Amino acid sequence: MTELTSATLTTTSEQWLTLAKTLQSCYPNPNFLSDEGKIKVWYTMLRNIPYAALANAVGKWIASNKFPPTIAELRSLAEDSEVKPVKMSKEMQEYVANIKRWIAEMDEEIQTQNLEKEMGIYEARL
Repeated sequence: MTELTSATLTTTSEQWLTLAKTLQSCYPNPNFLSDEGKIKVWYTMLRNIPYAALANAVGKWIASNKFPPTIAELRSLAEDSEVKPVKMSKEMQEYVANIKRWIAEMDEEIQTQNLEKEMGIYEARL
């Protein structure tokens, strides 16, 4: 069995933006994550944490604290709840590979259709 390491599950900028907006809505302090620069700095310091662990940390923090967190506090909570590596059987690896291939094929098809639309040669496909 192969392990899916947490390195492959890091937080994307889009995921962080969702978490940042959640924190902003729960802690409406005008200085907390108040501009794009602050959000980028936080993302730089938190992006290597698996998304599931970071989202869990944010949820725990919101549920138990009336003041906004610091980067260090979120990192500490995330490390305590970090997702453990997942062991996958060969069959599961093949299944995941098939899904990834299907997604790549769909992305390619969408890009082709977008290019055809831009060039004015797109025809509806049934």
